[in-house]
Amino acid sequence: MTQEFTIDDCSAGVRSAKPSVVRKGFAMSAKPGMISFASGMPELRSLPLDALADIASDLMRHRGNEVMQYGTFTGTDHLMDPLIELMKIEGIENVTRENALVTTGSQNGLDTLARVMIDLGDVILAEAPSYSGAVAVFAGAQAEVVHVAIDHEG
Repeated sequence: MTQEFTIDDCSAGVRSAKPSVVRKGFAMSAKPGMISFASGMPELRSLPLDALADIASDLMRHRGNEVMQYGTFTGTDHLMDPLIELMKIEGIENVTRENALVTTGSQNGLDTLARVMIDLGDVILAEAPSYSGAVAVFAGAQAEVVHVAIDHEG
């Protein structure tokens, strides 16, 4: 005897989920000749692929065991030390390894922020139009996203 799993067995967040606007944006971006800033995807034809291949090759040859393994949660010394120095130059005086966090992109940063700061039912004010990935994260945190119109002055 098997038990059927239905949407009613899922969390409130899953039950209230809307179709992903991000997927729709990616589908639009895949059209030939389309350059979409909405999806957050880079324009690949403008990337210096030969230079990136050289960097990747050098990394694999000289630090392959390190780069092919999961890293530390707080970031490696060769990344964190220059970032902390740069932040201090920019006027952020109290930054240390203990209170700095490196994310793997904006989506990871937004997700971390939502988990730490957003409670069920909080209201998030977001410019209209907004980055669809952020809206999806906030909706997943069960916040109410209220779009605020912007004009040439912000």
